[in-house]
Amino acid sequence: MQVVYDAFIAHQQAYQRCNLLIHRDVSAKNILIDENGRGVLNDWDLAKHEGELKRRRRHEKTGTWQFMSCLILQRHHSIHTIQDDMESFIYVMLYHALRYLEHNLRDPPTPDILGQIFDYAILKPDGTFYGGSFKETLFVSPTYLGSQSGFAISSVPFQSWWRWAHKAASRWILHHIAKTEPVDELLSDIDEDDPPPTISVEKLKFRDHTAMSQVFAKCLASNRWPVNERPPVDAVPDADIESSSVNLKRPSGSVGPLDDGGSADGSRKRSQLSDRSWKVRSEPVQFPSHTMITRGRVNRGISHEPVKR
Repeated sequence: MQVVYDAFIAHQQAYQRCNLLIHRDVSAKNILIDENGRGVLNDWDLAKHEGELKRRRRHEKTGTWQFMSCLILQRHHSIHTIQDDMESFIYVMLYHALRYLEHNLRDPPTPDILGQIFDYAILKPDGTFYGGSFKETLFVSPTYLGSQSGFAISSVPFQSWWRWAHKAASRWILHHIAKTEPVDELLSDIDEDDPPPTISVEKLKFRDHTAMSQVFAKCLASNRWPVNERPPVDAVPDADIESSSVNLKRPSGSVGPLDDGGSADGSRKRSQLSDRSWKVRSEPVQFPSHTMITRGRVNRGISHEPVKR
C-alpha cells in the first residue's frame, strides 16, 4: 500500500503543481519501487494538461486496458479526468489484493473474477474496442465485491481502504452515469417528474485527491497490520505477467516490464512480446494479462514527499 500511496501523492502533486497535469496511464507497470522500497509513478509520456484535453475536439482513449476507468471504457464521457486516474489506482490495489493477498472470494474463483474485471473486452465491427462492463458492475452493484457481497480481505487496514475507495468511486460513477442517461422523447412527458437522483459534486469525496490521500495515510498508520505476515501466494501462478497499453482504436500487444524478484543492480527484465492476431469478432477478447508492480532502476518520474507513518 505504501508504494501505491507514494505514486498517488506524485499524481496529486503533478496535478496541483504542474498546471493540472493528468498522467492518463496509471497502471501496475508504471509504478516502480525504488532502492528504498518507496513508490514512484513512472512513464509520463501520455500525460496532458487538463486545459489541453478540454480544448481538443477529438479525444483518444489511451492507457493500459486492464486499469482504465469504466467511464472511459463504457464511453460515458470523452475527456480523461483526474477521477479516471484515481479509479485506475483503485484497480491497481484491487488487482494485487485479489491475486496476492488472502481473501474470502471463492465463487467465482479468483482467476475468473480477474478476467471479468480486468480483461473483458469486445472488438466491434468498426475496429474499436468496447469494455468495462464488469468494472461498472463492480461499482454500481453492491453484491459484486461491494458492501453486500460479503467480500473481505484478510488485512484489516487494506479492507478498510477498499470499502472506502469502493464507496467513494461508486458515488462518483453513479453521479456521472445519471447525467449521461439518454432521454426517451416518446416518454419524456411521463418521466419529467421523475428526474435522476443528483448530488452536488462538491459533496463527492472523489472530486479530488484530498479524501483518498487521507484514507491512504490513515490506513497506513494503523496498528492493525499483520506483524508476522506470511509471504504472498499467487492465486494465478500460471498467468503470463504481461500488460497491454492500448489505444481503443488500435490495441497493442506491447509487454510491460517484469521484475525477476530481486535483481542485484535494480535492472528490469522484459518479457517476450506476445504475437497476437486481432480479429473482428463478437465474443469477448482476452487481452494479455497484467504486470506486477515492478522493482527497477528509476530514471524518471515525479518523486514523492516523505510520508510520516
